[in-house]
Amino acid sequence: MQYTYRDLESNHIRLLHLNVGASGEISCKLSHENLDFLPTYEALSYRWADSRMTEITVDEEGQQQRLPVTISLFSALHNLRLAAPGSMARTVWADALCINQNDTSEKSVQIKLMGEVYRKARRVVTYIGDGDSYTQSAIAMAKKMMEWARPRAPTSSFSDKKMQYYHELCSHLGIENTEWAVEGHPDPNVRSIQMMLNASWSRRVWILQESLLNDNMIMMCGPHEMPWTMLHDMGTLITEGKLPFILRYSLRPGQDRDLGSAKAIRRMASLRRDFKRMALLDIINSTHHLLCFDPRDKIYGLYGVLNARNEAAQHSAKMELEVSYQKSAGDVYTDTAMFLLSQPTGLGLFTSIGFEPNIQGLPSWVPDWSESRFKLCSLSRQQAYYASGDTPLVLSVDKQLKRITLAGARIDRVTHVTGEIITSMLDPEPVVGLPGQWAVDQLARVRSSDRYSDPIDVFWTTLTADAPREETSAQALGRFLQMMNIRRVAMNKEKLSIPGVEEPGPGDPSGNWMHDLVLPAAERLFCMTDKGYCGIVPPRTCVGDTIAIVRGGRVPLVFRDCGRQDEVKLLGEAYVHGLMNGEAMDGQAFRGQPTDSRFVVV
Repeated sequence: MQYTYRDLESNHIRLLHLNVGASGEISCKLSHENLDFLPTYEALSYRWADSRMTEITVDEEGQQQRLPVTISLFSALHNLRLAAPGSMARTVWADALCINQNDTSEKSVQIKLMGEVYRKARRVVTYIGDGDSYTQSAIAMAKKMMEWARPRAPTSSFSDKKMQYYHELCSHLGIENTEWAVEGHPDPNVRSIQMMLNASWSRRVWILQESLLNDNMIMMCGPHEMPWTMLHDMGTLITEGKLPFILRYSLRPGQDRDLGSAKAIRRMASLRRDFKRMALLDIINSTHHLLCFDPRDKIYGLYGVLNARNEAAQHSAKMELEVSYQKSAGDVYTDTAMFLLSQPTGLGLFTSIGFEPNIQGLPSWVPDWSESRFKLCSLSRQQAYYASGDTPLVLSVDKQLKRITLAGARIDRVTHVTGEIITSMLDPEPVVGLPGQWAVDQLARVRSSDRYSDPIDVFWTTLTADAPREETSAQALGRFLQMMNIRRVAMNKEKLSIPGVEEPGPGDPSGNWMHDLVLPAAERLFCMTDKGYCGIVPPRTCVGDTIAIVRGGRVPLVFRDCGRQDEVKLLGEAYVHGLMNGEAMDGQAFRGQPTDSRFVVV
């Protein structure tokens, strides 16, 4: 029998009152409360990733029923009740119980109130898991570990001194320094710490407003409480290499060995500190990888955070986004994109355009935020580019037809495009060639262009999108050449040579060429144009696509004609060497209105 919720009045929420008792049965009461006159309560945050179900007994406004809940929520409520001091009842707000999840109209209303619900709570309790019999002693060990590590941790990277430091720390704790304990450390307290750090709570999109909107947040593992700062500090110390390797790895073979949760916790701390100063677009783009069941919640799950940020920046301003589960995910993303285009970030919206969207019918100028995998990396120095000079943005939005119109100029046409840069340079398929050959071939294309006087510098500067660096382009290519030749020699193949490029000698200082390359070139393609320009372009770019610069745009864009007058699809942003600093202004691109093109982006 399905649970029947009583309707909520306007500006009201439900609160859950847990009855005391240590039995396996949970009974509680749901009260309806005016948001302006709330009793003291705690807001519960927990992981949803659990399909197993059980039931609890709920009394709502005098009507008692059985309500299905997930095992993870049942465990959280059970341990909250155990942790209650003495015989004190515990009043909490939990979204899965306090909102009728089957009523889309109620969900749409309640989600707009959730930011206030979390802000007004006495504190937020984040339940990270059930723990084990060692959880309490593991928390004590973690505190001891950090107290010892903070004042003593060496700042240098991998060295004999750091290895000695790790051994001393483990000796102080009375544990073994097993660096590669993939299947679990022999000490049960360490395994318990590993489980807490690898808990999946930090990977949910809803955790953001649960964690950001209330300054008072604690963590619970089983019935044991710990300050939020404990996990945050551990995550920070681990990612900085100041706690031993025993905490970096998962408990089971085959699991991701990188400590993703520690990094996620550290990112969470950064957001807690900075989100009110961040652009709305940056908040959305920095959290798109978080998980949810409904793709609309990639936006709706951030509603309270975005609104709190907007209020901090503009005092009484409210988000102009409608929350409605009657809308499709595509409509939600399109409405959000329209709103963001009205913000100061403007065309920065296009940084997330690159791949074919998963959501059918999504306009080409709207990011597909449902995609959780690694997205196209924004051009790392976009704020330093001024492709359109000081021309003002010319933009109109047609909400009914879901298209935008931009003014600009068609600059060039793509005549050559290769496979993905990182793969092609470092790990080519057999049909592509041997390691390093791709770079030699593409450099030869740049050499054949009469547009550039220093092809070596132009080639490397293009691949790195002119990222700031300490070494010259020839030195960076020399390090790349050295790495490729080591691999080729191991394969019994002839070494490569690049005119004007030499491999570094034994005494040369190491550079950071790989980092400079990977960030801007990730998943982009290398191209040449009809006028001899070279660039890096979005992954869907093909021969014949248009390189354009629009008024008010910092970087060139790649468009594909739709076959109808002025209508184009946006493929994404590009770096084109020689067009990034207003050089098109020296030609006829923007000299007077008649030379302007009109781009109707559909």
